[in-house]
Amino acid sequence: LLTIPGNGELRVEDVVHELFGADGAACLRILADRAGLAAVAVTYDARRPATSLVTTAGTPIPPLTPEGAALVLPGLAADASRHANVGVLNLEAHAITLAASLIAADGTTLLRTTLELGPGELRQFANVLRPTDASTLRARAVLSPAGGPARIFAWGAVVDASTGRSTLVNPRHDR
Repeated sequence: LLTIPGNGELRVEDVVHELFGADGAACLRILADRAGLAAVAVTYDARRPATSLVTTAGTPIPPLTPEGAALVLPGLAADASRHANVGVLNLEAHAITLAASLIAADGTTLLRTTLELGPGELRQFANVLRPTDASTLRARAVLSPAGGPARIFAWGAVVDASTGRSTLVNPRHDR
């Protein structure tokens, strides 16, 4: 039994090893005694570098992102030793449209596009930043509902190329 205080966070690098003292794969079932729990699992596979997500019930998870507001993933970075991945999940029972941008630390727009996500659709993007030289490229991803408010969950990961370990980039609402 794990207890996480209100507005608290529990970060575990290797769930199977740290929580169960074993090696290998496992299925993790998460039950909450209150609404509003979100669980995120970030995995790395050297053969297919991408992130994956699991969320569990809560009402709502996350709060509605109003039209005109954005879910921002700050702190994405890429260079010769690491790359950045982004994922987004439509928590609605209907299709949604998102305006998506990647904005460099200097304010330059690197990418602007529209994403169409079906009901409950999960979309993942690996290696979203492409440095053009040996320097580090820092950026943020900005996701905004278009055509009405929507419940979306987004995350980023900065993945170390040599170890495969990732640093989770948590979203924040921005107006």
